[in-house]
Amino acid sequence: MIGFFFTNRDIKLIAKKQTAFILRAAGLPTSEEIRPLGQAHAPLPPILPGFFYRRIKILEQVLSERGVPANDSLIWLDFERSFSAAVIAPSSAPPNPSSQ
Repeated sequence: MIGFFFTNRDIKLIAKKQTAFILRAAGLPTSEEIRPLGQAHAPLPPILPGFFYRRIKILEQVLSERGVPANDSLIWLDFERSFSAAVIAPSSAPPNPSSQ
């Protein structure tokens, strides 16, 4: 469902930028230059709610498979969900499905 976003993309660079973003958002230092979310996602097709929340679901599964403690997973997932307004295409943003 979201794989097409990564077709012909440099996955290692995406991971590097995502790591730098997370570090910066958590108040930790990073030497990597990062762009605001809107700029970083501008060249992509519109990110619809289903795409955004599918990524969250995949992250939730990976955290569980890797044995990340439930409380830590919840903090991380809530952190990721907090960016929905900045990432989801404005005309398609419904309420967060986890709050229903």
